[in-house]
Amino acid sequence: MRTKGGMLRLRHLGALPGRRWAPPARIAMLGLAVCLFVSPAMKGQQSTPPAKPKAAAQKSANQPPSAAGKIQLQNPGVAPAPQEKQPAPSGKIQLQAPGLAPVPTARKPTAKPGKEGPPLIEAIIFRGNRRIPDSTLQARIFTHRGDAYNVNNLERDFMALWNTGYFDDIRCVASDGKYGKIITFFLREKKLIRSIDYKGMSSLTESDVMDRFQQEKVPLSIMSQYDPVVVKRAIVVLEEMLAENGRQYATVRARTRDIPPDSVALTFVVVEGPKVKVGKIIFQGDTVFPKSKLIETMKYSKPIGLPPWFWIFHKTYNKDKVDADLEKIRELYQAHGYFFALPEEPITKTVTTHRPLPFIFLGRGRGKQVNITVPIEQGHQYRLGRFEIRGNHLFKTQQLELLLGMKTGDIFDLSKVRKALKNYTKLYGAYGYINFTANPDIEPDRKRRVINLALDFDEAHQYFVHRINFSGNTKTRDEVIRRQLLIDEGSVFNTALWKMSIYRINQLGYFNPIKPAGGGGGGNGTNYQGVTVVQNNKNHTVDLDVNLKEKGRNSIGFSGGISGIYGNFVGANFATNNFLGLGDTLSIGGQVGTFVTSANIGFTEPYFLNRPMTVGGTIFLSDYHFDELQQYGALFGLNLKNVTNTPFGQSYFQNYQQNSKGFTVFANYPMRRSFARLGLTYEFQNSSIQAFSAASQSLFEALDYGQFAGPNQLNGIIESQITPTYLYDNRDNPIFPHRGKYISATLGFSGSILGGNVNTISPALEFKYYHPINHGRNVLAFHFLGETISGYGGKVPPPYARFYMGGQYDIRGFNIYSISPVIWFPTIGQVCNRDAKGNPIWAVAANGTVESGTCGSFTNFPYNTTEVPGGDTELLGNFEYRIPVVGPDVVLAPFMDIGDAFILRPSQLKLQPNALSSITSQYPYFQVPTGHLTPIPGLNFHPRSSVGLALDVTLPMVHMPIEIYYGYNVLRLRNAYATPPQELPPESLFPNIATYDSALPYFERQIFSEPHGMAGFTVQQTF
Repeated sequence: MRTKGGMLRLRHLGALPGRRWAPPARIAMLGLAVCLFVSPAMKGQQSTPPAKPKAAAQKSANQPPSAAGKIQLQNPGVAPAPQEKQPAPSGKIQLQAPGLAPVPTARKPTAKPGKEGPPLIEAIIFRGNRRIPDSTLQARIFTHRGDAYNVNNLERDFMALWNTGYFDDIRCVASDGKYGKIITFFLREKKLIRSIDYKGMSSLTESDVMDRFQQEKVPLSIMSQYDPVVVKRAIVVLEEMLAENGRQYATVRARTRDIPPDSVALTFVVVEGPKVKVGKIIFQGDTVFPKSKLIETMKYSKPIGLPPWFWIFHKTYNKDKVDADLEKIRELYQAHGYFFALPEEPITKTVTTHRPLPFIFLGRGRGKQVNITVPIEQGHQYRLGRFEIRGNHLFKTQQLELLLGMKTGDIFDLSKVRKALKNYTKLYGAYGYINFTANPDIEPDRKRRVINLALDFDEAHQYFVHRINFSGNTKTRDEVIRRQLLIDEGSVFNTALWKMSIYRINQLGYFNPIKPAGGGGGGNGTNYQGVTVVQNNKNHTVDLDVNLKEKGRNSIGFSGGISGIYGNFVGANFATNNFLGLGDTLSIGGQVGTFVTSANIGFTEPYFLNRPMTVGGTIFLSDYHFDELQQYGALFGLNLKNVTNTPFGQSYFQNYQQNSKGFTVFANYPMRRSFARLGLTYEFQNSSIQAFSAASQSLFEALDYGQFAGPNQLNGIIESQITPTYLYDNRDNPIFPHRGKYISATLGFSGSILGGNVNTISPALEFKYYHPINHGRNVLAFHFLGETISGYGGKVPPPYARFYMGGQYDIRGFNIYSISPVIWFPTIGQVCNRDAKGNPIWAVAANGTVESGTCGSFTNFPYNTTEVPGGDTELLGNFEYRIPVVGPDVVLAPFMDIGDAFILRPSQLKLQPNALSSITSQYPYFQVPTGHLTPIPGLNFHPRSSVGLALDVTLPMVHMPIEIYYGYNVLRLRNAYATPPQELPPESLFPNIATYDSALPYFERQIFSEPHGMAGFTVQQTF
């Protein structure tokens, strides 16, 4: 059995109970003594040698006994044959068996006649193993059934099983079987951890703890084996993490609870204790920098945030972080010429703090703080003395000296020296000198207070590219990857271009990102994960082996929601960004809703005619129904469908439908060795607008679009537009960017020589910026969009070309397309006449029955109604802070959206000369706008903003983020009042006071309120 010390203890069941075997060496010596000196009286038979190997024993058994000096074997009970006597060899002893016949002994059934040897292994049995099968254990040991029984071999098997780490206890027992030995291993498996809980831990999250365990290689997780040694390591790591978060006095202990039959529940009981924060920081011996400058240099240990009495914003104390900050202070001194400046070991004092005021944010709070006193030996300021470069052959010294950024007599800045060394490495690497090194030789002259600097260059050899190999691209063809490279086989190995080539491969989005090894890409830009640079020092060439891992090339997107203007809608799209492995993009999408139906299909070829020219096109059609009455119903929770065909609904609300169809084609070409591209886009669109309400009909007929006339003026709106574009995109990933920027500048021009009946000019600028923070884990993202449109040649943009905002693609807390300026538009309404008692006068049918709901007589009158024509300019800003929660596939993003669509040029709402003449001729007292319509003050130039939280989840089958969000509108219309710009109509216009009173609601002021917030989802990020 296995003792605590790990020794093997074998028990023979046929012997006396508790009797132990002697060690193998003693057994061997005892067997030798017995065989040589105490052998039984066997005539002519030799005893078996004690330690003879099996193969050697078989070989000796097959050889005839003859040699002098060896024992001659004879069968028992048979007289030996007469032989000629030979003299015994000198110096050797000849043994002769007794003349008596030996006593017959019983033999094992499997033993061969005439042979003796150790017993055989009859069976190997494992007891106590529940999870690990016998076949796995049998494969771990070296002894098998039928082998010779050997204690040394069993000890080796015992250690092999013990070293697996699967067991807490092992016993090995040998017993007699029918014809050999039965070996039984009694095992006790280690228990499994079924659950891991952390009680009393509030400063850390479980995900951070598990990440740290993985980083520190602590094999502790659910369903792992319980090992007390591993648990102790985990406790040490937990205490270190708590100390890093200011809990230096924290204690952690582990507690287990058995779960039958072979599992445990592990609980870490954490007593965090008081949080230790950075208190006062005092610098002694400093006369150069103010205290504020030194504290500003400290990154990890300074009190930050608001004034010092806001205790909760102070940094937690950690000695390692303090040491790192002291190194930063030393670098600050060295950057200003104090080369020998040295912050000494800080003096710390831990004190207990109390809360002097009963406010949570005031006072220092209960806990502990560490006051830090830092003695600084700043020394004298040094300047650059003699500077020389030795060993340079490729570049002239005058050229290289410029990269240093200092000249003789300047204050010696050590940070410039470090930066220059990196620049020299990049410079030589761009010319193929990838093994270039520069060793600085610094000679301080304390008497003159100057530092003489010499740089010893070892340029080594220039390297060329021999082979560029790709692996892992099972679907993507090599040519699709090679055309992203800026270096070719046979050319100089330019590390700068190679670094940019890797970046361009990542931009494709076809593979998992190729990341720099160690997070920096190496000094010469050749050190990347998955990229092997094999140098041939004989030929001075390199082989570049790039190991890629393809991602799913197909993406499926879904979107949907409930919106005041879109109603219920659902959309889907399918796109493959690497069609047939050629890098082409094919996309198909569509959307169906209460008010919107659209479909599109697009194709993009990134390398047209094997040149870096991107060409593509899109075919689209859409059917958009704008029902302002339904929008009001959605906002206020009313069902107003029955009001649509009433005089109120016809005269007061917009109701029209727009149908569009067309296509776009585009082409762009990259600028040389840059992320910028110049392109040209052509779009043809045929649209028609059908008015369903009198308000829409009168509005569209009154606006002077310049190219339409008659009742069908909104049919056949043909737009032919050409748009030159400038695009700069150096994002590291097109879908999930972590760094880089995107700039798009366009200038749309339609009409004139291009044909069509729409004359517009529409410049637009879009900017996106992504900045990694927190060591690249999180991303700060920013998006800006500015766009305007204007007509020319006496024409104005059609209604569908104007801007509306709101929804998941711009300001997420508002309904889709609900943000627009509002205008007053004169129209003619009517009310049913009433009798003297105030009852409506209904129509009477031919059979004499009263048709309730149908006016028998009515009175027309002019009034102003509100319309939402859309803006001619829009500005939008989006901010996000993206935090990975579970790897890169689950991201939590707090956001803020702000923007507005407004009317900058009211002249773009120009009225036709006689558009409102019918109103002025019938009602001379009623004032109508002339020239153009004017937006309502307070409802134009009114920014909207929402803040909220978005959760992006990327599914493997979709390859696009599913975004679920909620936005709360901090800037919105809250009970905004707008009074119509006219006086009440004269009472003489109506037959009686009752009819006049029924018309007064049309002249009341309007109230505009927008929702507090909105939740939605989409399978696409906002930007």
